[in-house]
Amino acid sequence: MAHEVIIKYVRPSVDVEVPTADQTQAQEEWDTSRRLALIDNNISVTYSISEDGLTMEAIFNALSEADWNNYMTAMQADGGFNIIEDLKTRCTEAGITMSYIVNGSEVVSV
Repeated sequence: MAHEVIIKYVRPSVDVEVPTADQTQAQEEWDTSRRLALIDNNISVTYSISEDGLTMEAIFNALSEADWNNYMTAMQADGGFNIIEDLKTRCTEAGITMSYIVNGSEVVSV
């Protein structure tokens, strides 16, 4: 069964940049590995930005929840968990809210 995960970012103004995982060499290498893990696990990702530029969504579509879980395991390996936590912290510090929506239901807001 298909599995969809949306990570939704809402920033307070268009002047606030959404943090990315390319601040350091280690983060750049992790981001490259993350992108390869998407391919390896048959997960597509699309992005959308609201008309006012305040809301951005990364929409991940996996063929199954197992594929998503395999991707998450790969993504969190080799320091990935710390990089993800750093991104969440930088979003919070910038006043950006993050929401995780799994198969249409919001599961957590950061």
